[in-house]
Amino acid sequence: MSLNPAPPSLKASSLGAICFAAAAMIALAGCTTDSLATISMMTDDYHDRHPILLTSAPTTLDVFPVGEGKLDPGSVDDIKSFAARYQAMGTGRIVILAPSAGSNGARKSVDEIRRVLVASGLNGLVGLGSYRVGDPSLASPIRLSFRGVKAEEATRCGRWPDDLA
Repeated sequence: MSLNPAPPSLKASSLGAICFAAAAMIALAGCTTDSLATISMMTDDYHDRHPILLTSAPTTLDVFPVGEGKLDPGSVDDIKSFAARYQAMGTGRIVILAPSAGSNGARKSVDEIRRVLVASGLNGLVGLGSYRVGDPSLASPIRLSFRGVKAEEATRCGRWPDDLA
């Protein structure tokens, strides 16, 4: 009995298949993973990565009267916007500070500011005070202020993992 050797083309295709299988096994051998995680795991919740803090922040408005107790239309609009901001995020009282070296005109201006605030729906939430003027020859504003709630992030961009890939 004689054994016939296989044709050369069959030997070459068998050898090619063996080489391909060996190359695939070598490539896939690099895909094994370690069963222990060596990095800290980040949560996927954006509330944890980007926390928003609510803090108290002052809000102020300086009003320059145009005459004896008179306010220009722009100042009236600014006061109405200030009142709306207070209603949206304010806490406590609104404080109106007039210059201590003020004349009777400053008192009339404070009264006019109070009328605008009351017309905006803020009745009884206003306190009055004065502040010392450094140079009486310069124009001194009537200052309105309140403490409001302000939202901010704890860090500039939140917390990101080191490796985003």
